[in-house]
Amino acid sequence: MATATKDIPTATGQGSEAASPEERLWAALDAEGYDSAVYGSELLRSMYEGELAIAQRMMLAHDVLVEVGVGTGKFAGPLSGNGYPVIGVDISPTLLEVAKRRYPELLLIEGDGRRLSEILDPLPAANGRRLVACVLNSIGVVDAVIREALVREMIRSSAGGSFLLAVFSAEHFHRGIAEFYGRSPQLCGPVRDGDADHIRHELRTTSSYFSHWFTVAEIDDLLRAAGVRSYSVERCGVGLFFSGPIPKGA
Repeated sequence: MATATKDIPTATGQGSEAASPEERLWAALDAEGYDSAVYGSELLRSMYEGELAIAQRMMLAHDVLVEVGVGTGKFAGPLSGNGYPVIGVDISPTLLEVAKRRYPELLLIEGDGRRLSEILDPLPAANGRRLVACVLNSIGVVDAVIREALVREMIRSSAGGSFLLAVFSAEHFHRGIAEFYGRSPQLCGPVRDGDADHIRHELRTTSSYFSHWFTVAEIDDLLRAAGVRSYSVERCGVGLFFSGPIPKGA
C-alpha cells in the first residue's frame, strides 16, 4: 500500500501554467468551510454516494486509483483500504493538508492535473491499470480552456485502464442555486441576483467562485475532443457519471 510522505510533495515543473482567478480561489479555500458546504448538503449526498459505488465497482478491474482534484480526500479516502494504491492530486495545499491528516494512507501530490502524466509516470505506485477519476463536478469550477486540457490529460493518463468523470447535471441547476449555493456562503460567498446564468447553467459570484453544470452533449464534446468514442453514462441525484475503458496508446 502506498503511503503519504510526512510532507506533501509538489510536482516539479508545475509553475509554468498561469493560475486563473478560480484556481487561486481554490488554492486558498478554507477546508472546513468547503467540507461543511459540500458534504453537508442533502442535495449532493446521493451523487457522492453514487460516485463512490461506481468507483468501487470499477476498481475490481484495476490496480491503482488516481483522483484529480482530491480536495480533502472524501472520495479517495474511503476507497483506500481495499489493498490497492490510491493517489490524489490537487492544486490546493490547504485542502491536501486536511486530506493528509484524515487519510495518511493516501499518496498525495500538490500539482496541476493538466500535467497528470508527468506527475504519475515516475511513480512506482502508479504502475498498472489506472482508474483515473475526477468527481463531484471538479471540472466545472475551472474555465473551458483548462477544462478541456484537464479532460484530455485524464484520458491520456488512463491509457490501458479506465476513466470516471462525475459532473453536476444542467437539468438540476435551478435546484443547485436554491438548495446548495444559496445555503453555502462559506463556499461561494453570497449569491446575488444576476450571479446565476440559467441559460448557460453557470454561477459566478463576487468572491470569484465559478461553477458550470453540464449537459450530456457538453461532456460528449469534451470526451470526443480527447479521443474517446465509447463510454457509459449513469445518473444519480444531481449527478451525471461518465466512464469507460481507454485502450493502450490512446
